[in-house]
Amino acid sequence: MTDLAAAQRKDSLEGISPYTLNPWYILGGFCFIYLFFNWYLQSEVLTEQVYAYTLAGQVNPDKLAAFLEGQHRMVFLSYIMVPVTLLIKMTLVTLCLLTGLLLTSQKLPIRSLFKIVLIAESAFVVSTLFRLLLLAFAIHVQSLGQFMSFAPLSLYSLFNPASVPNWMTYSLQTLDLFQVVYVFLLAYGLHHYTGEPLKKTLGFVLCSYGLGLFCCMIGFAFISVSFNP
Repeated sequence: MTDLAAAQRKDSLEGISPYTLNPWYILGGFCFIYLFFNWYLQSEVLTEQVYAYTLAGQVNPDKLAAFLEGQHRMVFLSYIMVPVTLLIKMTLVTLCLLTGLLLTSQKLPIRSLFKIVLIAESAFVVSTLFRLLLLAFAIHVQSLGQFMSFAPLSLYSLFNPASVPNWMTYSLQTLDLFQVVYVFLLAYGLHHYTGEPLKKTLGFVLCSYGLGLFCCMIGFAFISVSFNP
């Protein structure tokens, strides 16, 4: 292969890189998938029958009817919170990476960091599609408890839900295969923009984003212990 052909091939590969795509289109596509998943949950999974089955023995019929009516009124708000929550999450991860860069005297534009985080979010989008397929064709949710324990390909799925303490639930559900892919995508994004070895950027992600995630898990465990002693 001549040098000219090699250069053209390299330019062609760089041209189809996800980091060259319009981030707003990617963000819009992700939001659509999350919104569709939320709609499916509200309409096909967490139905009135599921709430009734779970709460019938705990509240009287009037309170149950009032609760279900309140759930219907909150549906629109849940749709609004999907893009808001996504942006907040991505901003926090971006800040974790930015803090790590500042502490190690490295520089990378926030725009580039945000795009790295956006592309890495595809791991959780795939996770959402995987859960959607399972809920649509393989798993029939009968109670809220069953839905809350639905965490495929996570450490939580390896244990009997009844044997897992409440304070460990969030951590075990968070540590799944898609979280691992997410970390590698963050590392690859940093490798793409900085040119640093992938092994080095992977260690950086574990020390920055990993530390932030660990703090979140500790926080949720503390809240769980405080409200469910």
